[in-house]
Amino acid sequence: MILFRLLGWVLVGISVLMASTEAIAALGTGTHDFIAAADLWALFLGTVPEFDASGAALWQDVLAWPAWTVILPVGALFVLAFRTRKKRPFGKRRFA
Repeated sequence: MILFRLLGWVLVGISVLMASTEAIAALGTGTHDFIAAADLWALFLGTVPEFDASGAALWQDVLAWPAWTVILPVGALFVLAFRTRKKRPFGKRRFA
């Protein structure tokens, strides 16, 4: 549980770092160049992702987005899904 939560925070931190470098590059050069998620995929796995005809348009669109927009929701989902929760006694429930 703690490992996945830590991984979520690492992914959130990486996405914030990537977004800030993209913003600095856009302010410095005046162009809006970004690292696409497909480029990051190819960097880590060594090959460009290939899809068949079923559902290919959706995944190609998602992989064309900036990489931080794909990483941030995954990290946030990990942080929220694996958070520690306090256990309450059965008889003591709060009602609003």
